[in-house]
Amino acid sequence: MANAKDTNKKSTTKANEKKETKAQKKAAKAKKDTKAAPQKAKKEEKKSDSKKLNLKSLGGLLFAKMMKGGASELRANAEEVNKLNVFPVPDGDTGDNMSMTIDSGVASLGDIETDDLAEVLRVASRGMLLGARGNSGVILSQILKGICSVLGKCEKEADTKTFAKAMEQGTKVAYGAVSVPKEGTI
Repeated sequence: MANAKDTNKKSTTKANEKKETKAQKKAAKAKKDTKAAPQKAKKEEKKSDSKKLNLKSLGGLLFAKMMKGGASELRANAEEVNKLNVFPVPDGDTGDNMSMTIDSGVASLGDIETDDLAEVLRVASRGMLLGARGNSGVILSQILKGICSVLGKCEKEADTKTFAKAMEQGTKVAYGAVSVPKEGTI
């Protein structure tokens, strides 16, 4: 009888060990999947984004979405930008000022529903200028002002060549807004 109990205990112990091993394997796999999921999601997102970025034109709603995305990225990286600026003084608030400035532009858009690019740009540019904080915020608002000077002439939307010209104009206007422009400031 003792042998039967011992044999029964051993088989129960082995069964429990197998269950534990299976549970441990499942837990390890789940942990691995949890770690891999964000990476996999990012890869899938990049694939999906690359398909979405095959655009021929830019309308107001897409520009508003780009502004919101840019504001989010700037907000998330404000500390890093704070560390970048060292001229004329390393004041440590450049990223914060730029973030507050673009947030003002985004806030002015509210839940804008028009796809009219010129209208969206006008509203966002005015919001950024009125909400500009510090020199970096004013410079950032001037970049959008320059972009607006080209894209604002478009009827409803802009093609990729016009968008590239607008970005160049944004750079020119920003440099023109600073009396003695220095790299590291703009």
